[in-house]
Amino acid sequence: MKTDASLSEFKFSCSECKGVVQCHTSYAGSRIDCPICQKSIIVPPVPPPNDSAGEPKVRLKKSTLIKAAIIAACALIVVAVVMVIPCLFGPKTVTFKAYVDGTDLVKLSGRHLWLEHLEWQQPTRISINGVSWLPTWSDNKTSRYTLKRAFSSGNSQNIKLTKRVGRGTVAITEMPSRENGQTLAVQVDDGPMGGAAWYEFTVSW
Repeated sequence: MKTDASLSEFKFSCSECKGVVQCHTSYAGSRIDCPICQKSIIVPPVPPPNDSAGEPKVRLKKSTLIKAAIIAACALIVVAVVMVIPCLFGPKTVTFKAYVDGTDLVKLSGRHLWLEHLEWQQPTRISINGVSWLPTWSDNKTSRYTLKRAFSSGNSQNIKLTKRVGRGTVAITEMPSRENGQTLAVQVDDGPMGGAAWYEFTVSW
């Protein structure tokens, strides 16, 4: 460990002979005779403490911080674009699948889809776009499922129904209008056939 005496001394180069002079800090700014060349010199100011003796310090240039901020901002933009593009330009479709034993209406309006049960047994094993859905029922009407991409009823000519699976009928019974709150209704009718059966259809717009 350094003594107090050593802590109060520092070294500097003589301005005349360039020799190394060790001097007490109290002489800083004073004129002394160089012990090597004996010429009169002025003792320089005491240098700041050497950072290498303590904990290592990390110094970042302003330009480095700016570059890091730009890179981070670009990364956030890329993530946002990846998340937003599928919502804006992804497929405009909804695929419904369920085990049906009776007659049901599947309704679409904006970001919501729900069912209205009309006859026989309520449908089971329901999935929307391949994701299982267990709705709550109230007076033969389900809670609303929130779609990742909103159903758009802007041009009714673009709305198409494609039946994929089902022994009965699947048909559009009501097109979106101002009167029904821009709601599309698709009826799934298993008819008089006994037991339940799988039904699957896709609505595109």
